[in-house]
Amino acid sequence: MGENLSCGSWLCEMMEKVNNELVEQMGLILWYLCNECNNQMFNNKKLEEWEVVGNSLNHWDEFKSYYTKEMQEEEKQIGKLIWTKPPLGWDKINVDAATFAGRGSGFIVVVRNDAGHFQAAAIRRERTQWPLEIAELRAMQFGSTLAERLGLAPAIVESDCQTTILKMIGKETTKLEAGVVVGEMKEKAVAIGPIRWAFAKRECNRPTYTLAHLNCNWDSQEKWVGRPPVFLIPDLEHDALRT
Repeated sequence: MGENLSCGSWLCEMMEKVNNELVEQMGLILWYLCNECNNQMFNNKKLEEWEVVGNSLNHWDEFKSYYTKEMQEEEKQIGKLIWTKPPLGWDKINVDAATFAGRGSGFIVVVRNDAGHFQAAAIRRERTQWPLEIAELRAMQFGSTLAERLGLAPAIVESDCQTTILKMIGKETTKLEAGVVVGEMKEKAVAIGPIRWAFAKRECNRPTYTLAHLNCNWDSQEKWVGRPPVFLIPDLEHDALRT
């Protein structure tokens, strides 16, 4: 850009090539131009037009650099909302719990391997109305038991209930009833092989959430091994496409 290019000519040239990024750029630059006009009017600071345009472009570059960093941070946060495969040689056991007021509780498990392939799923409903915290712990216990029966170790048990994960890794104290379940699970983890406990947001736990809505009988259990139920396939494919 030559030093003799006027602001008006430059803006007209930009308008001919307008796209979304240029709209953002022009909006920021126009703001900068207005700011320079105010400086000239109220602070008696005058710049040549080419200096104003040059300064505004520098201002845009600084903004773009900052915006890019912000976007990268946002992408990292979004990445946390995506189900991720476990390390090589490990299985991942996603668990969830559901409580039904006045009726009972449900425990849900979905297992996938390090390639993201379905291994097993199970749901159990019982008429005992557990407090939600206990229900979440019992869902993790249900997942650990399934892992033991299928020989799935080492494994990561992943729950969207952060408080239960903190209890399992010893970063939060437990009440007596919850402490009994936590103790049993830790003993089982030692007995069957390496088991890790991990927190994931609900968006990473879609298959278990879907399975929780399955209409099954009370005091019963359903299990699928090797081949998922048809209604679970869309969620599994959704996760596979995003990993």
